[in-house]
Amino acid sequence: MKKNLIASLLAMTMVASMFTGCGKGSEDSASKADTSTTAEESKEKKSDSKLDDSKGRVVGKDSKWDGVFTDSDGRRFWAGMTINEIVEQGCLVSPNYFSDDHEVIKNSITEMSIPPLSDSENFGSGYDCLEVWNVDGDDFSTNDFDEHLWYYNPYPYAVSFGECKVGAIIAGLDDIENSDSWDKDGDEKISAEELEAVFDIAPITNEYETHIYPFEGFAVDFNVDNGHVMRSPIQADAYDAHPSHAKELADYVKPFTHEYESETLDNSLDSYTFKMALDEYTIDLSFFESIEEITRSYLKESDYTKNITIKGNTVDGDYVTVTLEHGDENIYGYDMETYAKKNYLDSEKVGSETLYCNNGAYNSVSKFANGTIKLEVSVEGVPDAAHTLEVTHKVESVITAKGQAPAASEDTSADPAAETEN
Repeated sequence: MKKNLIASLLAMTMVASMFTGCGKGSEDSASKADTSTTAEESKEKKSDSKLDDSKGRVVGKDSKWDGVFTDSDGRRFWAGMTINEIVEQGCLVSPNYFSDDHEVIKNSITEMSIPPLSDSENFGSGYDCLEVWNVDGDDFSTNDFDEHLWYYNPYPYAVSFGECKVGAIIAGLDDIENSDSWDKDGDEKISAEELEAVFDIAPITNEYETHIYPFEGFAVDFNVDNGHVMRSPIQADAYDAHPSHAKELADYVKPFTHEYESETLDNSLDSYTFKMALDEYTIDLSFFESIEEITRSYLKESDYTKNITIKGNTVDGDYVTVTLEHGDENIYGYDMETYAKKNYLDSEKVGSETLYCNNGAYNSVSKFANGTIKLEVSVEGVPDAAHTLEVTHKVESVITAKGQAPAASEDTSADPAAETEN
């Protein structure tokens, strides 16, 4: 999705390799527990927990842990929580490699829009890890979970950054409150059997001694080595964020089913209205004397537009290509000079203004909608920077906000503690 995601992808790759390589020669401790359990004990266990005793049942209210990790100050983190729920606990949050301007970070929660993911952009290539700070007035300190959370937009339309969800957490036993109490025999280790007793259910296991416990909206997996739980890493994944163990969790995974489609629109339109970023926009096409082609990429289920391109002759006699595209977090929060430097754009002074353009003959670049929509204007055969800038301003003037795009679904994740207390 962007060049600076490489570091995050490498980190996730390293974590994934850890998960698939641990305890490969160990015997499945869950199987040993199953063989030592009598049918009567199984029946009683099922009755007590009110849960199906078969492999893959969901952790319920009798579990001694609700899937929530806590930092050293008691702040709570779980897969599927929103960015807003982290902020409400006294934190500031931003994507990795984001601006370090505190005001930009604060405003991004409501102002920055995150485009929807599609099937091909799922897990890893579609979202970044999060930087998390504890905030006390003007004082910022790094949170225990800094760069241990990954986020994504699960909806088929754009939402504000604050409405995005945590798709994955990398943590350890020390991040689980009262996990020391799981050690019943006092050997300062937690056996696979002791872990199973915490949840009162049998785990989903695989040949690598990964013990997976499914919750309502996410799953948590522990690694077992020589019959004991490794203190780290422990990973929690939201089901619709492509969890690490998709095969084992096939009954729970809810993958994305939407993909961007392309279409050619009627080129005789006088105007066109489309959803992009957090609003609905209309472009007045009377700016064009004739339109050769209008194309766009969109999600069919929500009619959300990712990008739109218009080619044609303007009333002023220029042949112009106009492209509007919802950018990622790299485009938000930076003035054009900083944005140009980050993205290797050329610049040229034109009176009191500056023309920013892609490498080439004046393909002008500008931003609007709180810096989340990128506009590119190309004027054919015009090497003059002043004229290109003039045409760009005219295009900007014929794009207007029309109304609010749909709000995020009310099916936001609740605190898992509420599930276990019902």
